[in-house]
Amino acid sequence: LRSQACIFLGYLASHLVAITTRCQKKKQSSRDSEWYGGCFARMELLLLPRLTDKSQVVRQSAIQATGKWLGSPSPTSLVVNSNEEMEDKSTTSAPALLERLLWSMWHDPSVANRVEAIQAIPIDSAETLDHVVARIRDVKEKVRVAAIDALHFKVDPRRRDIITEEHFCDVVRYGLTERCNATKTATTALICNKWMKAAK
Repeated sequence: LRSQACIFLGYLASHLVAITTRCQKKKQSSRDSEWYGGCFARMELLLLPRLTDKSQVVRQSAIQATGKWLGSPSPTSLVVNSNEEMEDKSTTSAPALLERLLWSMWHDPSVANRVEAIQAIPIDSAETLDHVVARIRDVKEKVRVAAIDALHFKVDPRRRDIITEEHFCDVVRYGLTERCNATKTATTALICNKWMKAAK
């Protein structure tokens, strides 16, 4: 039941993010923005404890739900200013959820959950990318490969405000290892199929 509830919250959060974006464009009333803000706050309170639930399945569902929320297109938070107009605060303003998701990516005892957390993390800053690149050194092959795949599909190597020279060096240093063929293959594909093409 807890797992199904998390799945529902993920879809609901994603839907509400889309609605709040439309509300901003239409400049709807402050009462609407306050209602949506209250919904986000309550959903965050419900999801946070489930990310550290004793059940692996529940934690996995909570990670997936958080990913749907934080990874929704054009996420916005509607805030009312002194003139009762809605302002764009960018992102969903859920730092507690992001912090807990990063914790799951590092410390969840389940390999499947650490992989899910990597897939759920929105890589929109150099700080977040630091955490993903660090998972290339995870003790489990599936986690290492998932981290490299996230770099492949989520990060534009031309976005130098996100990916730095240090990141490039760390990926090469830890990804092109002779100790794991899967990690080396995924890193080679990242360099040849993504980075080199972007350098043209």
